[in-house]
Amino acid sequence: MISQARNWVQRHIGWRGLLLDFSLGGVASLSLLPAGILPAALCFIPIFWRLLDVTSKKAAFLRAWMAATGWFSISLYWISHSLFVGDAAFLFMLPFSALGLPLFLGIFWGSGAFFARLIASSETAYAVMLALCLGTAELARGTLLTGFPWNAPAHILLAAGPFAQSGAFIGQYGVNFAFFGLIAVLVILPTKRQVAISLCLPVILLCGLSLWRAASMPPLEVLTDGRPTVRLVQPNIPQADKWDRQKRPLHLAELQDLSRLTYPLPQLVIWPETAIAGVLPKETELLRESARSAAAFDGMLLTGMLRFDESDRLYNSAVLASGDGTVLAITDKLHLVPFGEYVPIRQIPFIDAIAGAIDFTAGQQPQMFDAGGFGQLEVLICYEVIFPGFLHSRPRPAIIVNLTNDAWFGHTAGPYQHLHQARARAIEEGLPILRVANTGITAGIDPYGRIIKSLQLGESGLIDVAVPKALAPPVFVQYRWAGTIFMALWLLGFGIWLDQKVQKRQISKVSPTKMEL
Repeated sequence: MISQARNWVQRHIGWRGLLLDFSLGGVASLSLLPAGILPAALCFIPIFWRLLDVTSKKAAFLRAWMAATGWFSISLYWISHSLFVGDAAFLFMLPFSALGLPLFLGIFWGSGAFFARLIASSETAYAVMLALCLGTAELARGTLLTGFPWNAPAHILLAAGPFAQSGAFIGQYGVNFAFFGLIAVLVILPTKRQVAISLCLPVILLCGLSLWRAASMPPLEVLTDGRPTVRLVQPNIPQADKWDRQKRPLHLAELQDLSRLTYPLPQLVIWPETAIAGVLPKETELLRESARSAAAFDGMLLTGMLRFDESDRLYNSAVLASGDGTVLAITDKLHLVPFGEYVPIRQIPFIDAIAGAIDFTAGQQPQMFDAGGFGQLEVLICYEVIFPGFLHSRPRPAIIVNLTNDAWFGHTAGPYQHLHQARARAIEEGLPILRVANTGITAGIDPYGRIIKSLQLGESGLIDVAVPKALAPPVFVQYRWAGTIFMALWLLGFGIWLDQKVQKRQISKVSPTKMEL
């Protein structure tokens, strides 16, 4: 039956074959949350079958490219929603966001298949090298050209219950290698059972460690009992109204009323990214009034706000202010969104008219906030939370705070995906995360990636979250790249061994006489 299915998949060529590749990638993406249809991930098996069927490097590139384009087209459809917010000035970019971006991201997978075909000479070795090169492609996608590791195959495990804990051992990039390695195992298994079992050993070990960590997790009630409480406020302000100066007093009143809706007030109140629609230092008094109105007299307000520096450079910032209005600390967003917060190609004619004349400036270095009894806070603004290993070479905080505004993307999969990637960072770092979003999804996340409390998308309200202690640094924190390097070297060594084994077998079949001739 498996051979019949493989033959059916492999006999599609030409445009029908490329359409099949696109469809397989699109269906596979349904394994990601919020859909979380785990069996859809098995579509990677026929994707590998089709790649194994070609000897041409160009054909391998095209098939992997189309599969990746399907994966990203379906899973990133929500990006186009932002073009419909407000006026229609950016609708001309719809073809780029809907298809151009997936086609571009697909180049990474296509290049991975190309190089795998280049270095492998046997089918079994090619399956292993595919796992290696696709994992490397995901590493490149997450780091090159500022990086965009959104919706990595590793995120499939966030829907797989206890196996999500694998990130605590080898991180997202290591899990990518392990996932593609597992697909290679399943492809090889029907014909090369012993080889498949040997290849699978690190994946089996990783699964065992994940199950062990999941089984040892204390109940949420134990982690949060007696812990200090933080108030997270979700105002649910539509993006089209957010920067309307006439509506700003109403928006601030909503934030302040929610912050003081119930008593006693926690010592820390957190508002979302750019919650105060003003710019520092010009509107410092507005910030002070907001802090006095929202926080306890001996408490603090942490909020997002824009600011200009002395050189008139614009920053997307987070500000910590005391209950008496004193500004305690400011930190700036370090990792900006290309074409969203700055334009890399300002030399293009008329780009100012399209994207605006001012770019945001990236912060120079991170600054943690001292939040008293809560400890040191690391503030990540918007999509900074999607990058694995962001705390490398930094002091370890007690809490991660993620301020964001996903109102651009409405009631789509985007805000859910953003939330679950924050969960992945909590698992990797062993730290609680407080995620505060303008329109949702606001949530408190424990160091195992479990949601303590949350406010739903499109809801206005507040939640008081008892913040768990940080865990002892997980294996990933202690060794960072070691797990990723190990998985890559395992696949590389296994692939080379298989290729050499096949070559020796071929040489042994040639008689000495023929070799002399």
